[in-house]
Amino acid sequence: DLEVMFPSDYIENVSERITLYRELDNVTDEESLGDFQKRLEDRFGKLPQQAESLLQMLRLRWLAISLGIEKVILKEEKMIAYLVNNMHSHYYLSEAFGAIINYMAKHPKNTQLREKNSRRYVVFTNIPTIDRAYTILYAIRQQ
Repeated sequence: DLEVMFPSDYIENVSERITLYRELDNVTDEESLGDFQKRLEDRFGKLPQQAESLLQMLRLRWLAISLGIEKVILKEEKMIAYLVNNMHSHYYLSEAFGAIINYMAKHPKNTQLREKNSRRYVVFTNIPTIDRAYTILYAIRQQ
């Protein structure tokens, strides 16, 4: 539902866009992401909203990984966070899982823990933007 990309009118050359996506995929920390963003802005100008969303999506991915979330889907103003697939994993005894459960206890109207086909996932509602999804995972991480 969200446009998360380098638009063709921002970076016109297709092979250059692909190279930048690959480079971005290898960025692993905030400092490197800041450097990447500065290089983009120096070369192509101010980031359009779609590119800013792309960078924020990477930050969201890092937070999700730190919380043991294996997959995140943002769709129809919901965030679906798939948890560790192995039901017997020590993850379910971890602080990260405990933080998710604590957040859910404090926000019962906007969260649900579900299970389907032996996959556990959390549904967060009222998530209109990547920034809102990031804010929620950040709040969970800070518990």
